[in-house]
Amino acid sequence: MDARWRSSSCSAARYEAIAGSSVSQALKLTRRSSLTGVTESAGRIHVSGRVSGSFKAGTAERIRLRVTCRSSRTVDTLTLTKSGTCSASVAPAVGVKGPVAVYRACTTVLRNGHREPTDSLPVPVS
Repeated sequence: MDARWRSSSCSAARYEAIAGSSVSQALKLTRRSSLTGVTESAGRIHVSGRVSGSFKAGTAERIRLRVTCRSSRTVDTLTLTKSGTCSASVAPAVGVKGPVAVYRACTTVLRNGHREPTDSLPVPVS
């Protein structure tokens, strides 16, 4: 399966999935959760993130570490502020297979009044 991106500007971006001669509708995709900073200093990993759109203040956001290709583990659970931001300082990765640790944030947001899971894009730390 392939994907195609069509856009004349960022706000007009649309994505299509292509499988053989079948093509999906042009969908507009948005990311509701993002890690805004992942840095290493003083032997700790400092993680900060932001959630946009509708959510409940106090919602838990889990910081997950990719351990292998098929498994990950929660390294910290944060609480979102009213503005949708969060930050934490976690211990460096132990037991990760490979030279790079990969982190992502996982939380729930509101869509039409219902909770819906969302994840940030993965962020590597070497």
